[in-house]
Amino acid sequence: MAEAIKAEGALAGLQLGHCGSQRVIPDPPMLAPSPIPWMEGKRIPQEISAPEIKQLVVDHAEATRRLVQA
Repeated sequence: MAEAIKAEGALAGLQLGHCGSQRVIPDPPMLAPSPIPWMEGKRIPQEISAPEIKQLVVDHAEATRRLVQA
């Protein structure tokens, strides 16, 4: 895909984010900054821990590295 993008003179982009309690994928766990649902009647998320936050930072940095490499 990277070759096709470059061949057309375009640049690849990547948008990273963490949806937290607004996650719509049904598989657990649903991590968020607090165990407060984003809307009444929605699932209660699991509060994210400090080590899990650190891992998210590492994961985002690694995704960025792969994008630059591509």
